[in-house]
Amino acid sequence: MLHVHVREADGKGSKRLSKFNELLAGIRARVPDMILQVGGSISFAPENDGDVAKWLSDDTRHMLAELKPTPDQVTIAINTNQMNVVEQMCAADVAGTSLAEPANYRAYREMTIPAGPEWVEEHIRRLSSNGIQTHFQLATIAQLETVERMMRKGSCNVPLIVTWVAIGGGFEAPNLYNLANFVRACPNGSVLTLERPCSTCCH
Repeated sequence: MLHVHVREADGKGSKRLSKFNELLAGIRARVPDMILQVGGSISFAPENDGDVAKWLSDDTRHMLAELKPTPDQVTIAINTNQMNVVEQMCAADVAGTSLAEPANYRAYREMTIPAGPEWVEEHIRRLSSNGIQTHFQLATIAQLETVERMMRKGSCNVPLIVTWVAIGGGFEAPNLYNLANFVRACPNGSVLTLERPCSTCCH
């Protein structure tokens, strides 16, 4: 399986759906049996120097359901929450990276993921109608419970495919006790993967 984000030639995250289609088509042609999973956070990248990083409109984010060739999965967050990915980082983690730029650091520090109930339900509906499996990016038991309630109401596709995101800063803290509790709460038949910080510098 390959988790895909798309970049422009200059290395900045792409907001062009045509660029997504180009990349997906290239991968499909070369490794047709690869499970392709598109990262749903497509918009946190300024297009030009000095631009502010921001999320695209809800309608634009829904366009991930229209990608051609169709990916197998698209990731989605549940319940709007903080995603301060730099909270657990120290100076050695950001040195030599784009996060060393004060504006970039602040943008990621203040980042929130908009994922309210109405948008989530509509996004899942569009993904499902095009045969795309929703891959849930969850941090807490509360978010998992929201997904379970959606499953019971029939507004969420099954089987449940979920990643436990333990990166701090509004997501779960990466420790064994939180992990064990999340694993225990996952329903039978679900597929669970784990995401945690790459660096242990500050731990």
